[in-house]
Amino acid sequence: MLSIRSILRPAHSSRRVSIVRLVGGLFALLMAGSAHAIGDSGGCAMNRALIDAAATGPASAMHAHLASHMARAWKNLEPAMRTVLESSPRAIQEWQSATRKTFLNGSDFGCGEGKLLDHAIRGGNIDVVKWLVDEGADPSGMRDGLSPDSVFFRCPEAFARPGLTEAEATQRTEAIYRLLIDRGADKNRSVSHSQFQAANALTGCSSERMLRLMLQLGVDRSPQFGDLPALHAPLQEAVWSFFPGSRGNPEKILDKIRLLAEGGHNDLRGTVIEQRLHELCLRPAGEERCRKLQPVLKVSPGIWPGTLQTPISRPGPAAFAPRREVCSFPEIQFIDDLELAVVSHTGGEPTGLAFKGVPDEAKVVELIVNAPKRPVLLLLNSTGIKAPRIWSIRRTASTRIVGVILQRDFKPGARTAVLGLDPDTAIAQVRCDIPLDEAGPGRQLATPGPGSLDPFGRGLPFTSYFARTGAITVGDPLTPKARSSLSLSPEAGSSPLPLEPYAAAAGPLTGRAALEAMVANGSLSRADVDTFISWMGAVRRRPWPRNGLPKTVPAFWNAYVNKKDELRLPAGLRGADAPIIFTPAQTTIKGDIGDTTLFFGHDTNEPSNANVPRLGTCIGPRC
Repeated sequence: MLSIRSILRPAHSSRRVSIVRLVGGLFALLMAGSAHAIGDSGGCAMNRALIDAAATGPASAMHAHLASHMARAWKNLEPAMRTVLESSPRAIQEWQSATRKTFLNGSDFGCGEGKLLDHAIRGGNIDVVKWLVDEGADPSGMRDGLSPDSVFFRCPEAFARPGLTEAEATQRTEAIYRLLIDRGADKNRSVSHSQFQAANALTGCSSERMLRLMLQLGVDRSPQFGDLPALHAPLQEAVWSFFPGSRGNPEKILDKIRLLAEGGHNDLRGTVIEQRLHELCLRPAGEERCRKLQPVLKVSPGIWPGTLQTPISRPGPAAFAPRREVCSFPEIQFIDDLELAVVSHTGGEPTGLAFKGVPDEAKVVELIVNAPKRPVLLLLNSTGIKAPRIWSIRRTASTRIVGVILQRDFKPGARTAVLGLDPDTAIAQVRCDIPLDEAGPGRQLATPGPGSLDPFGRGLPFTSYFARTGAITVGDPLTPKARSSLSLSPEAGSSPLPLEPYAAAAGPLTGRAALEAMVANGSLSRADVDTFISWMGAVRRRPWPRNGLPKTVPAFWNAYVNKKDELRLPAGLRGADAPIIFTPAQTTIKGDIGDTTLFFGHDTNEPSNANVPRLGTCIGPRC
């Protein structure tokens, strides 16, 4: 028989076993060890002694329980398993580590009454809490199984007992949770929630004292769900529990709602619970409770029954919630007149830009909007696009964009930004598929309902626009007059409305991003139609043959002027990224010309070198 002392240090043996036998034996051993760590331990009487030691005893008592646990676990092993362990110092070290962790982190020591860490917190026993984490217990107190919640979610708190006053219990509770955070506990650890996506400590805690403590500790009001937070999920769950059919005291639940909504944290627009509130409030049993919630919560117009909203011609920047969990936009009901444009683009051009924390280069989609007759609401569809994307919007002078709905996947790499909007443009993001009935009369939105973009049944008509490459024009075809009034291409990084921050990618810039950088540092300036007219006039005044003239008047959305003696072209100037550049005849061209079109001219000096292109020469695919 091995002594306790020999169990607590590695055993030595010269005998070797095969890798296959050792691995197989260890697997069976650890499985059996997990069972014996809790079972066959002297019954509930012994477990009660362990619980009492965790709650009120000294740390030395816990160490004695650990030694006893290790001895029993060794005794309960099958002889063949002990043989495997004795054959390898590493094997017995693995067994000792696993058995200790089972004791420190195991559940159900009190016949189903929870973890040792929970009992130590309920007893306000900060010394035992320190001993547990020092010995290797998980400071987050994670529980295995179908509900892998943390000790913060379970929310145990110290209670007054003989030798511990109510005030001391409150102080001990706060000190213990701060200690656990200092030792690496994840206070914001969330679990999945069947209705509101995610839940955390603010969902699990019910007492006002513990809720206030968790808020003081900085627990997120919107627990993480994938790469984005679930909007006010604890508040949503509390609101749902407030209605008939749920368990709990309604007045205490209302107190929790008020507490979670304090400080302006009451915005439930675009959430799952808002989608349900309108229906719940129409029920007789829910009408009274909705009246109690109305002064506490912020929801979209028209949600509370009996509240009327005056139609508006242009929503302000706060009209839409910044992100949506559901595809429902009650605000649309109250916009006086608008046209909905659904825009999809499966491609995009390289930019040389990258979002922070995303290694992939972002691609830009050029969007030209010409809607002079009615205000336009843009629905930009990026669903299924895994690469980062930047929507670059240009619009004619008579176009009024009242809002942008950005439909996208919320995955780690699918970051998105929108450039070219006015600062007061309403904008929102959604993560779900918006049902569109394209076969319906007038191409209207699908049947109104909780899952519809148009929940109140306005019957909003829409037009779809789709492209795989190049720019997309929304609205009427561009006339020369409309084209001349187009806004300039928004410069990367200068937009007042980027949805997410992005910066230049590491390494040299390529393509259009490099050209924009050359504009910023003064190497290039932007060209317009006057530049072309001036160039053509200079060409016609020259006596030599005017060869290589352009086939048509070029577009100037990607045109530049160079006035330096040397032009160093960046890589990536191909396809939609290929620019038009007006440059002096004496210019030395370096770099990759790609699909660039070069118009040589803009001076009156005749070329002194036969290798320098003549004034009037046009080189490139547009010539």
